[in-house]
Amino acid sequence: MRTATVVISFIVIVIVTFVFVREGASMVLSSRSEIGTLVVTTANGSQSVTINDKQSGTTPVSYTSDKPQELVVSIGNSWNGKVNVSGGGESRISREIYNNSSVSYGYDLGFESVNALFAESSINVSVTPQDATVTIDDTASDVSPYVSNVKPGVSHSIKIVRDGFEEMHINVTVPDRTRAQIVVDLVPLLFESLEQVPVTGGPSVDVLPTTRTQWGGSLISLASVPSSPWQSVVAYQLKSQLPLTGDSAILLLEEVSRTRYNYKGIPFAYIIAQDGTVYEGMGLYNLDYSMFQGRGFAKGDVPVLILSSEISESTQEILSGIVSLVESPPQPRVRNISEVGDLTLTLGERREIPIQFQNVGSVTWEDPSQFVIAVADTNGISEAYDPVKWNSTSQVRRVTKVPVFPGNDVSVLLPIQAPYYPVTFNQAFMLIDTYTGQEVKGSRFGLHLTVEGDNVGTLRILDTPTGYLNVREGPSIGSKLITTVFPGEKFAYRQEDGEWIQLIMRGGDNGWVTKKYVEKL
Repeated sequence: MRTATVVISFIVIVIVTFVFVREGASMVLSSRSEIGTLVVTTANGSQSVTINDKQSGTTPVSYTSDKPQELVVSIGNSWNGKVNVSGGGESRISREIYNNSSVSYGYDLGFESVNALFAESSINVSVTPQDATVTIDDTASDVSPYVSNVKPGVSHSIKIVRDGFEEMHINVTVPDRTRAQIVVDLVPLLFESLEQVPVTGGPSVDVLPTTRTQWGGSLISLASVPSSPWQSVVAYQLKSQLPLTGDSAILLLEEVSRTRYNYKGIPFAYIIAQDGTVYEGMGLYNLDYSMFQGRGFAKGDVPVLILSSEISESTQEILSGIVSLVESPPQPRVRNISEVGDLTLTLGERREIPIQFQNVGSVTWEDPSQFVIAVADTNGISEAYDPVKWNSTSQVRRVTKVPVFPGNDVSVLLPIQAPYYPVTFNQAFMLIDTYTGQEVKGSRFGLHLTVEGDNVGTLRILDTPTGYLNVREGPSIGSKLITTVFPGEKFAYRQEDGEWIQLIMRGGDNGWVTKKYVEKL
């Protein structure tokens, strides 16, 4: 009987103890705060933030969650991700966001509760690139991905190191029975990881660089930076591999140069991409690259950046081509930024049209006689010809407002005169470089002109036996001869008298010609 009583008592004690431990554990687990926070920061400028499809302002952003959950976060136009928030932990997203690409650098820190009785707090670290070394509290270290149990409630120092990348430090306090998940994208040391490459000379290829405007770079005025005559090409290989190729890689380099290094642009004259494409860097001929502190360039250097991992024979041929390229100034290039719509004029009306060009080349316009607006694509005299203000029947007016630095604009007034007959026509114009006699790239533009007149028609002079047609004061052969007109010329007419028809001459005067040699249009 006594034995039975002892057994029963033991069972009761076990049951009570189990219930106490179970309920006690439940009480401990439920005592943790359910409120978690997320802090979003961007190191290179303020960005808009969306959390769970709701606008949350611009960085820095602090968000409070009243329950453990996974948050869907968007930063700017290019970064999207997810992060867990849990009670008592401060989740973080700390990023450098580059608008011109999908690339970002930094880290995301999230917390997940582990609702097990004897669970420990831990830190999980995953890194891009994967073979980075992770050290916690200057003691335990291993290559990523890294997992370690840690003491809860105290700050832990995490250091992440990898050759060719900027060292990263993160401080984390992990709540009790919580897993901290850290995702890291290390920042490559771009211009700190350069290796000089000898420019050997020898065989070369013709190089036609993709211009700064073509790959999407913003224009830089040579007036705002120092210049120095170019003397020698110096080449450097980028040891850190970019995560992008083509124009996207150049745009990333441009934005990193501006935001991380505070440069005005990529500190190189030319960039040779992985596929051998050559890009303009700053896009300014004779730019003094010694202005870029920390790069070691001297006055007269023409620095070239090579993005490929190997320096091949074709790379050296491209370098030799760049040497030939920089020995003479590049050809001028412009972009027409005029806002000229359709124009309606009256007979003989004169007008000056404001035309605006942007110098998107890499050379400064210094000679007021070098560039002239000329007629393009016309046979004979342009119908917009102004005999008073044009330099000739084909050349309109010189661009005399100099200097025009690369990246700057220049305005010029284009004089035109409507013909003295109703007509609708298109007239193309272009800039001519008088040094070469060639059309300036990007300069061509057109006008759509409508000339109106009341109660008039249009005629054309036909071929005559003499090669011209007499114009008289009146509708008879005996009237005074006042001028002659030529086959192909057009005129307005108002009235007819038998075999004669009255012309409206240039200048507005009237005259009569025989109908035999005219064609009504």
